[in-house]
Amino acid sequence: MFFEQWKASSTPPYKCQEMVERASPASIATVGAVTRLANLGVEHGYLDPSPCNEAGAGYFCYASNAGEQTVLVMARIEGNPQNMAQFRVTVVSQAPQVSAQLKDLISATALLPGQEWHRSVSQAFPTWGWQSSCNCSPSTPSFHVTFVASAAMR
Repeated sequence: MFFEQWKASSTPPYKCQEMVERASPASIATVGAVTRLANLGVEHGYLDPSPCNEAGAGYFCYASNAGEQTVLVMARIEGNPQNMAQFRVTVVSQAPQVSAQLKDLISATALLPGQEWHRSVSQAFPTWGWQSSCNCSPSTPSFHVTFVASAAMR
C-alpha cells in the first residue's frame, strides 16, 4: 500500500526531493531517528528493503483556507551505499506545502549531529506546533500527528 500511494503522488508539486550531504557518515539507526523525529512511523526494512534506506509515513493535520485538513505524508531517505554521508530525501503527500516543509525539516535535521536535533528543529521551525499520539504495536505501527501550519503555509 505504501508504494501504491507513493506512485499516486509522485509528481511535483506533491513530491519534493533534495540531495543532502553530511559532514560525516550516518548509520541507518541515525537515519531512522531522523525519520522518527519528523513524527513518521518507521519499520526498518518493511517499507523499503534496502539496508541503506529508511521510509516512513504518518497523517498530518494542517490548517488551510478550506479549514483543517488531514493528509497522508510519506518520506523516504535513501543512503548512498558507497558513501553514507550522502542521502536523497523525498517527501510525498497530496498537500504540496506539507511535502515541501517536511522535506526541509528532514533535510535540515539530517545534516546535524544527533545532540543538536531537537534544539535546532525548534529554532528552525518555531511556528510549527506538534501534538502527536502513538497507537501502535510492533507489528502495526501507526501514528496520528497533528500538524499546525504557519501563516506562510496557508
